[in-house]
Amino acid sequence: MKQILIIADGKIAKIFIEALLEKYFSNNYYTIISNDAEIASLKFSSSFKFYHFDPLARSRLEPLVTSDLYDVFVIMQDKDEQYEVCSIIRNINKDIPIIMSCESKSQVRQELLDDPNLNTISTSFITARTLISKIPNIPSIARGFGLNKGEIMQINIPFGSAYSYISIGSIQQRGWRIAGIYRKNSFLIARKSMMIQPNDSLLVIGDPMVLNNVYKKVISNTGNFPAPFGIDIYVYIDFATYSQNEIDHIITDSLWLHKKIKNEKLIINILNPSNIEKLIHIKSIQKDGVIINVDYDSKSIYQKIEEDSNNKIGLIVVAPSVFKQNKNRRILYKANAPILKIGKNTRLQELETTLIFCSQNSRHVQNISHSLVDFASQLNCGIKLYEFELDNDYNAKIATYYQNIGRVFNKRITIEHTSNKNPIFWLHRSDEKLIQFIPLEIDLLKRRIFWLLNKNADYLSLNIDKNPQMLIPV
Repeated sequence: MKQILIIADGKIAKIFIEALLEKYFSNNYYTIISNDAEIASLKFSSSFKFYHFDPLARSRLEPLVTSDLYDVFVIMQDKDEQYEVCSIIRNINKDIPIIMSCESKSQVRQELLDDPNLNTISTSFITARTLISKIPNIPSIARGFGLNKGEIMQINIPFGSAYSYISIGSIQQRGWRIAGIYRKNSFLIARKSMMIQPNDSLLVIGDPMVLNNVYKKVISNTGNFPAPFGIDIYVYIDFATYSQNEIDHIITDSLWLHKKIKNEKLIINILNPSNIEKLIHIKSIQKDGVIINVDYDSKSIYQKIEEDSNNKIGLIVVAPSVFKQNKNRRILYKANAPILKIGKNTRLQELETTLIFCSQNSRHVQNISHSLVDFASQLNCGIKLYEFELDNDYNAKIATYYQNIGRVFNKRITIEHTSNKNPIFWLHRSDEKLIQFIPLEIDLLKRRIFWLLNKNADYLSLNIDKNPQMLIPV
């Protein structure tokens, strides 16, 4: 039980003491000094000692300012009298903490502000902060505990947020963390596998400046990809395994994509450099926002991605040949970042359509919807949902869901239902310039021979390399 001294008068002091009596009276021992008749008329419990005298009387105040005090609160209307009381207390005890109310810090004398053991609480600032919190689209910040600087925040997830239908573990959380989720009047402890849904409220903790940036990203609808996965694009070029065409294509696509989507840096990693002329050309494109890293230690793509995965990559860009080795697919899956497999025939600047197959796992098709629409919006591409069912038993929920998403983002969704155009044959024969979005599932780790036996059209289509494909973590 701590000893607290409160020197008080005026309306704010009366409200403060009334709240103390109502909610917190049993927590500590309180000594109240006041010359205010209204405060004197309050009914105090046994945890309170009340003294009715003028606190400017040093002879009466000094015996109550003892070394046993934990805190002194000075809440007075007259600022000159408040200053005198603080000076008396400081002359009696130089180290005792003082909490002083004021209308604004600009009205407090400099010698009080310079006192390391004196804290001021501005009523004007608190009033303004409370009013700000009532404005729509302003984050709710926890007050009254911790540092009281906004290091704890509650963020509502609007429909259409880039954070909707994203697993907590797939979100870059550098300088902040999701501690829990409020959902349908329940509080859920955050887990990496937990999926964020529209209308959830995230309880987040971290650096206040970082949380403000996170809030802006959460409430914005489009134009953030590759967020929330990360902010940088990582490109991997292995001279030992890539053909000259693959190297040229991946450089062309990466530079164009860097200009079109909202990322911070384009980081091009060169492994096993053997063509000096090509290496000099690639290094010449380095500029602000484009970083060329050359590795001379004979590392494999597997080793380099494993090394970089701690950086929380926003987007990984690789050539189709990378997918031939199981260990490469394993580290790509483990990196938990979107993966762009460039196309052999279609360059990104030629894209007309983003495509998604309505697979058997409709939940995963929904989970990647916001990344797909965000990407399509930034590149100004159309969106096509392709559903193949032999028995014409189409998933109406998926079609409705994508149409609703399209309305939110003002994007037209083309839905193609078919019972006779197998999607794999259609992909082979189509001349449409498209990029296919694929949920990044555990099936990616299976041997390629088993992809041919998989009924999931997404993984059958991974053997088709003519168009670019984007794999999104679910």
